[in-house]
Amino acid sequence: MLSCDVFSLKFDYDEWPGAQTNDETIYRPYNDSIFQIRKYYSKVFPEDEFKSLEEQKENSDDHIDITKVFKIKYSINILPSVGFFVVDKDPENDNIKTYYNTDVNFMGLVNSTEELEIYSTDTLQQVIQFKWEEYARKHHMVGCFFHFFYMVICILYINIIYIKD
Repeated sequence: MLSCDVFSLKFDYDEWPGAQTNDETIYRPYNDSIFQIRKYYSKVFPEDEFKSLEEQKENSDDHIDITKVFKIKYSINILPSVGFFVVDKDPENDNIKTYYNTDVNFMGLVNSTEELEIYSTDTLQQVIQFKWEEYARKHHMVGCFFHFFYMVICILYINIIYIKD
């Protein structure tokens, strides 16, 4: 079921730019209703580099190279909404923050599965890639830095105390 496109919603809105000079795949979080995303391009992509080519030409003093323009393909991966999620202002609950599916941890379920084929699906790979880039990479880079720092201190200590004496 995960290998099909059930959890990947592809869309093309006239309000969103259709071409860009950047050919990278970009993952962005979006926690509001998918039915309201049409109005929130500038919220999802606030950087100047993601403005439409016309806006970039108007606002830029530099010349923008438009010799290579790429078609943008937008899609929403709704797989993370299967588990626990939060609605900041829930209209059904007096506009207060509401937690749904608190007992369902999707990534925990994926982690505990015995079926390794699940990791080869595009939608799950996108979720893992996003979580790595947004959260885990920085955490592990800091841990790596402290590990190397500890190793340098340990080598210096051994060198000074045991080898040079």
